[in-house]
Amino acid sequence: AAQELVQLQRVLPDGTSKFDGAGSNLTFFSWEEYDALVASRAIANSGFAGTYCDDAQIKGEGPLSLSVVLADGGFFALLGINAAAGRVLTQADHDTARPVAVLSHEFALQHFESAGAAVGQTLVLHGAHFTIAGVLPRGFQGLVVGSPSHVFVPRSTFQLFQDRTNGQER
Repeated sequence: AAQELVQLQRVLPDGTSKFDGAGSNLTFFSWEEYDALVASRAIANSGFAGTYCDDAQIKGEGPLSLSVVLADGGFFALLGINAAAGRVLTQADHDTARPVAVLSHEFALQHFESAGAAVGQTLVLHGAHFTIAGVLPRGFQGLVVGSPSHVFVPRSTFQLFQDRTNGQER
């Protein structure tokens, strides 16, 4: 239920949170901290998602600058969101670090004839090939209003294309 959804944010020792005013929280959780929260059962039925920007190639085009969401397998189920074409990410995708991706409807239509035509195609992130498993319903572009997300991949696949020297482990 909507009243059960929460957003976690790091609070600094002085009781404040660091926020830059442009909608970007500067106090991130690391993967290790998030995993510890889940293991402690402090978070039940979690649907963690973290966003970062990257360059990608799709249909030989590129590089394209896009917003990538790294999501747990239960993210879409928790929000009650189904795919408009294909399927959404699952727990099995996350557990096996399966290189699959789900596109926003708007992004899919920009690069393919239809949402259905995107399913089965390949997206390349940092040289790693992701099969497009599905396309989200029209209008759903992530959790941050005014900052649309284009591609959703299992959080566990981040090891395939991370660049920790640029702080992208956050």
